[in-house]
Amino acid sequence: MTQLNSELHIVLGAGQVGPVPRTEARRRGLRVRIVSRSTAPEVSGVEWAQGDVTDRDFLSETPLRGASVGLSVRDPMRYDRWQELLPPLARAVQSAVASAGARLVGSTTCTCTARPRRV
Repeated sequence: MTQLNSELHIVLGAGQVGPVPRTEARRRGLRVRIVSRSTAPEVSGVEWAQGDVTDRDFLSETPLRGASVGLSVRDPMRYDRWQELLPPLARAVQSAVASAGARLVGSTTCTCTARPRRV
């Protein structure tokens, strides 16, 4: 691993995608903070903030403070409710990352948000 530098990368979400950028950022010697609803796993050298990323008040506090980059890899758990759940989630993350003065990087799955029409 390279020597740790002061650039802080926030990974918003710790599900299926979150470990990949976390591991790569650590390999490059970057500081990493995970923000997730779940409890902190034992990951050496990684900061953890537990809370709901849809909560703007939570995000505007400690989790994003000092961030250079906010990497959003979170998605609603209920695929059948994405049309309802994804827009407020995206707005909360965009607003909080912008308020922190960080760059926003997003990642999501390619999942339909509506039922296909029968042909």
